[in-house]
Amino acid sequence: GKGAALKTGFAWALQQGYGGVITMDGDAQHDPGDLINFIHTATEYDVVVGKRDFTDPRMPAHRKFSNTVTSKMLTYLLHTPILDAQCGYRCISSNVLNAITLETDKYDMENELLIKAARKGFLIGFVPIQTIYNDSASHIHGFRDTYRFLRAIVKYVFGKV
Repeated sequence: GKGAALKTGFAWALQQGYGGVITMDGDAQHDPGDLINFIHTATEYDVVVGKRDFTDPRMPAHRKFSNTVTSKMLTYLLHTPILDAQCGYRCISSNVLNAITLETDKYDMENELLIKAARKGFLIGFVPIQTIYNDSASHIHGFRDTYRFLRAIVKYVFGKV
């Protein structure tokens, strides 16, 4: 799954001695031109996440719902603003990657990373990014993946499944 692939890339980057990683989803919905915003913001935060425009009418309703629910839950439970819990456009410092152990292997890994980073006291920031929707199909499965997102929140915030 996506989480397993990201963990493989994270391990490689750490072995190479990189100071961090930048991730982008492979569905062409992230503009590489937004990358400069991550680089500038990464000097202030340990994790920087892209913030999409949820008012964009092209964003599918099930994705708005899932992201709004998980972002609000994480904001409340972690006592830190989580503006876009599910955006895959991120900059993550090697300090974070060295300090946490990621266990999930699918889309829920992104929530796991935010939860564990926040619990360890790392600073999480957000940068606005373009919201691009093209003809590519999302690989997120509405109910199943929303359930995984919520299960990850329960497991890693409350310590049980």
